[in-house]
Amino acid sequence: MTPTAPQVERRYAAVQGTYWAANCTLRGLTAVFLTYHGFSDAQIGYTSSLVYCLTITLSLLLSAWADRHPNSPLKRTITGLFLCGLAAAAVLYALPVPMLMLMLVYALNCCFHNCADSILNALMMQYVDNGIPARYGWPRGVGSITYATMAWVLGVLMERYTPDIILPIFLGLCGLSLLALAFLPDPGPRKLREKQAKVSYV
Repeated sequence: MTPTAPQVERRYAAVQGTYWAANCTLRGLTAVFLTYHGFSDAQIGYTSSLVYCLTITLSLLLSAWADRHPNSPLKRTITGLFLCGLAAAAVLYALPVPMLMLMLVYALNCCFHNCADSILNALMMQYVDNGIPARYGWPRGVGSITYATMAWVLGVLMERYTPDIILPIFLGLCGLSLLALAFLPDPGPRKLREKQAKVSYV
């Protein structure tokens, strides 16, 4: 059964909301989290640079892979990135790692999570290409609202507790992201845009 546009929009908004709340929790509080674990300002800068170098590299690899495998479900790729980020955060939370390892695992976590953003955008375009006129604007706006709300909530919580709360909150939000993604309807194969591109050359 083909999902309706409102169904897609509501469930996509849930994915965007939980995704950006989780994003704020760890990546948005980079300086707070790393300072708490003994990083100097320079080391925080190196870690941030590593995050974006890894993000650029993995994004290019994923784009090339997606172009070569147009029928591979984007939801599966996003799920894989969420699970990798979840695993990296679980390592940071459960194991006492040395500073260099903490820098690398933290950077990988942020890299996996960052790369999911562009694929989430492509997923919505896939619905549109397959004839489901779902709107992107307001579901993405939910993500911005949850990011801002989570920043305020975390600020309040860290006044009462310590930055140790960041990782368990991130893990919980990642779990919610995976659950929301599981309920998002399958958009189907990426066919329409390719057909349109062929017609335009005729």
